[in-house]
Amino acid sequence: MAFLSKDGMVSLLNRLTTHFPSGEIAYNSYTRFTIRAAKRSRGTQSVADLVKSPGFDDPREPEHWNPKLKLIKEILLSREPEVAEFPTVLRLYNQLAAHSTAWSRKGTIVLHFRF
Repeated sequence: MAFLSKDGMVSLLNRLTTHFPSGEIAYNSYTRFTIRAAKRSRGTQSVADLVKSPGFDDPREPEHWNPKLKLIKEILLSREPEVAEFPTVLRLYNQLAAHSTAWSRKGTIVLHFRF
């Protein structure tokens, strides 16, 4: 979704909810901070120009774009069991971040919606 503009995301979600009578969709979401950081990080320069999403900070924002969407779950990577497999520094950072939703949202987020 980072490679779509906000209008592109809204259009895609509208087409999906119009085409299918019901369903679920889950996708990586990015906060405004994450988008800014990705565009400035040397490690992501190869794709930075392809990122079109402005990001959004409220996981319920897509519900405002399309009233058929209902957020089921916001999955914050820092709170997932996979963190135990991370290298030490990254694992410790994520374990600390897990105590704060705001800090956890500075990392990987998956939003799961039903319509």
